[in-house]
Amino acid sequence: MTELIGRQLELEEMERRYSKPGIKTLAIWGRRRVGKTFLVQEFCRGKPHIVLTAVENSYADSIRSFDESLDRFLNIRRDHDSGDFNNILERLKGLQSESGRLVIVIDEYTYLCEQDPSSNSYLQMFIDHELQQMDAFLIICGSAIKMMEKILTDGKGALYKRFIGPMKIEPLSYRTCRPFHPGMSESDMMRLYSIIGGIPLYHLMMSEDTLEECVKNNFLGPYAPLREEANYIVSRELEPASTNLAILRAISDGHVSGKEIAECTGQSKENCYLNLKNMETIGVVTPLNPICGANKKEKIFRITDNLIRFSNEVLMPNSSAVADQDKDSAYEIILPQLQTFYGQGFEEICRQYIRENHRCKVIGTWWGKTDDGITDIDVIALCDDGQGEFHLVCECKFRNKETGIREMRELEKAAGSLKNCLNKRYCIFSRSGFTEELREYAESSRTELLTPDDMY
Repeated sequence: MTELIGRQLELEEMERRYSKPGIKTLAIWGRRRVGKTFLVQEFCRGKPHIVLTAVENSYADSIRSFDESLDRFLNIRRDHDSGDFNNILERLKGLQSESGRLVIVIDEYTYLCEQDPSSNSYLQMFIDHELQQMDAFLIICGSAIKMMEKILTDGKGALYKRFIGPMKIEPLSYRTCRPFHPGMSESDMMRLYSIIGGIPLYHLMMSEDTLEECVKNNFLGPYAPLREEANYIVSRELEPASTNLAILRAISDGHVSGKEIAECTGQSKENCYLNLKNMETIGVVTPLNPICGANKKEKIFRITDNLIRFSNEVLMPNSSAVADQDKDSAYEIILPQLQTFYGQGFEEICRQYIRENHRCKVIGTWWGKTDDGITDIDVIALCDDGQGEFHLVCECKFRNKETGIREMRELEKAAGSLKNCLNKRYCIFSRSGFTEELREYAESSRTELLTPDDMY
């Protein structure tokens, strides 16, 4: 069986709640493929449990699936279906196990809510009355992020406050994903993470030892399993899909402010910001966090879901080539765009490294005017080393040549325009290393130089 990687903290929290008889419910949610079901399966291992899995687009099939799971648990065979969710809950009433506290899981609960909105009211009555009398622990899981948020936080909703402290399962960090690919070089691993992010299923699908093989086998050719995955995620979570796909294309083409995106897609600014907010909710885009006097007048957005960004910036502009049977030729065609694509992903890996290795209070970026025109600084972090606060000013270079003293001088010059910047220290991350001149300079200044091998 596949090993569960990187979810020890979540498992420990689930065990802690399960061990307390007064805690009866837990809601788990997160984007598709993030590993919710696998996490729950691991938690249920060795415990008496029953898993009811809803089926997309069919209420009758969902109820039939629930009945089959109950029949297996009870070791019976019925010749009729329960008919609706309320009757399923009646079947759950009073269930118990002699071998410990019973875990009841309703997986893909949002499918059921889409099919029958009254399901929330039925479940609320079950929690308030029946579950309180049972030695049981109820878990609901959902992938429709906006719907789960509404179910859990809507003050007028039936399930409001029935699931205290819901657990949102986030994508894994780069460090946590590293064990998926023990034979891959650090540089290739960083490229791969820039393409698929921290989604466990995608990493499990890519057992190849080189980045080129991973891309060819999963994104290129007529039957590539992940080529259309990004569009599926957007169309499943965001409506209207065509408008949101247009927004993503606009950002990929360099229209990054709210005003520019609205003009490019033909929307009013109000509707555009509403759509961007929905995308932000499910983790597809995020506004940059301006600090140290950066221009805050207009929000700047970037695509933060790596796979969706890869689809929009690399696959879609080459849609005919990537669907062709000749994977080798297709890879050569997209290679120039891949070389420029990795920079943003590398920057996020660097941000993660800073959070993991510094007591970081705030992390953001800066852009503004200098004597040389408009410029930016990739990452600025307000940190505390126990002796006082300082700002770590960082540049991230993912390119095929060494970083030298010229880049250091440019960073120092840009940092001279920062406002309210405390005790500046510098850090440069470089995929291809550093010139000897810069290394000598760094030794005599408060500058840290890091390559991928130094980081991980």
